Amino acid sequence: MRVFIGIDFDAAVKDYIQVVQSYLKSTAIGGNFTKYDNVHLTLRYIGLVELTQIDRISELLDDIAFKFQPFPITIGDLGSFGKGEKKLMYVSVKRGKETLQQIDASLRPALIESELPFDEKKLVPHITVAREVRFNNRINPAHPMPYYDKEIIVSTLTLFASIRRDGVLRYEPLHRARLRT
Repeated sequence: MRVFIGIDFDAAVKDYIQVVQSYLKSTAIGGNFTKYDNVHLTLRYIGLVELTQIDRISELLDDIAFKFQPFPITIGDLGSFGKGEKKLMYVSVKRGKETLQQIDASLRPALIESELPFDEKKLVPHITVAREVRFNNRINPAHPMPYYDKEIIVSTLTLFASIRRDGVLRYEPLHRARLRT
């Protein structure tokens, strides 16, 4: 089973991401847009693990979560990864990056100590909106870029499974670890 640790969002944030997707679709000629229920922020991709390791990862996540209190983040600017014609488009985290990076810095040695594999890329906190987006090189002024002006309180770290069912990729929560209150 493929798993990762991330932040799950409520309906208000997922609704906002759909508005951003509509904005992108007005200027794109194609792309793979993130499904509503899959909207999240990845902290650390672990990869393929045995079912027997899920309890150990959940305990590790509980231990990390207990070290942090709930904290606010804000999101905003649209950005992209990738070179060439196809881009991964995302909404960046504007405020709260430092705490997300501190959580990630706690996760890394815990994963190493538990002998769990993980993607070692540097954390760039973002919410993926779409992959493989191709643009028509025109900006559509009828659809201005929307902004989300509310604070998002992060109070839970989530262990997700990446599961393909009936040809559809789904990110399903396996465990939620509450931050210390």
